[in-house]
Amino acid sequence: MISRMTDQSAPDMPTPEFSASLLDQVFRLWIEPAIAENGAELVRSDVVKALVVMAPLDAPTVYLNDDAGLIAHARAARSIDAGQEVTLDDISSIEGLVPSDIDPNAAWVALAKIGEEIVVAFDFRRNRQTATSLLQRATEFVAAAESSLEREYLGPAIENGFAAAELTVKAEMFLIDDRPTQIHHERVTWWSEWEKLGNAPPGAAEVLQRLYVERGASRYGDGPISMSAEDVHIALDSVAAMIDLAKKRQATAAWVNR
Repeated sequence: MISRMTDQSAPDMPTPEFSASLLDQVFRLWIEPAIAENGAELVRSDVVKALVVMAPLDAPTVYLNDDAGLIAHARAARSIDAGQEVTLDDISSIEGLVPSDIDPNAAWVALAKIGEEIVVAFDFRRNRQTATSLLQRATEFVAAAESSLEREYLGPAIENGFAAAELTVKAEMFLIDDRPTQIHHERVTWWSEWEKLGNAPPGAAEVLQRLYVERGASRYGDGPISMSAEDVHIALDSVAAMIDLAKKRQATAAWVNR
């Protein structure tokens, strides 16, 4: 069993040891407990399909064999006409494995035995649909900020820029936390740590912090705005880069192990 990413920008393939360890963990953490709980008389070799669905704020649900709805993406070994019967001999390789119908916000792990190959695919990111919606809203806010800046309305430009940045942070948080904080300064702190881990563009945390500090003046008129038009322009470019990277991170393909 070998491992790779389904997307062409993938790093080097994991080792066979990693693949074997992953398969063992899938059985140990989810499949074997589900078999024991249901009282089924199954051994590992009896499991030809499995799907573990981890919906937000819910315990994992395990589906085995015929109950596991999966779609395999395969590369054909020959030309195949529509409606023609396909056998294992007609498949040269398995390119991917995905659930057929689950909550779009759910994380998942899928396993299928296809011929002599065992394919394991997973995507542990929860709330992807929610995050996608947040990033779309962030894109709209940054456009509104740029429009305000063109009119030299620095206050609305800063406020909308901060909203776009914070929505991006919230989208990233939702991928690993079903109930991310709703407190502004806690999001700012979290984003600083996220950048240190290499998950945000360099300087993005400083930009978010500055936009946050400027909110009192930009939105509430608590004092003069200290940012110049050029400062705001640079900040909005950084926010746009944050959004772009977040979108790419969410679109990354799940691991496929064979």
